[in-house]
Amino acid sequence: MNGDQLISSVMAGKAEMDDMPPKIKMICSFKAFIMACEILEYETKERRKAELEKIPERLRPHVEQWVWEIWRSRHA
Repeated sequence: MNGDQLISSVMAGKAEMDDMPPKIKMICSFKAFIMACEILEYETKERRKAELEKIPERLRPHVEQWVWEIWRSRHA
């Protein structure tokens, strides 16, 4: 698989981010960060939670981690 395929595989929840080479992991982590930023734009907690639930199970913990880090930094 080439790099684009590996990234797509992780983002679709077909592969574990932690199993990827460092460069692929970094790109996927950045994409998870962007997803977290987009989720935090929603007004209600219920909507944010619903959007998180749409994320593939393997990827969700990485996005949730970013959500909490961003949330804490904004409300410190």
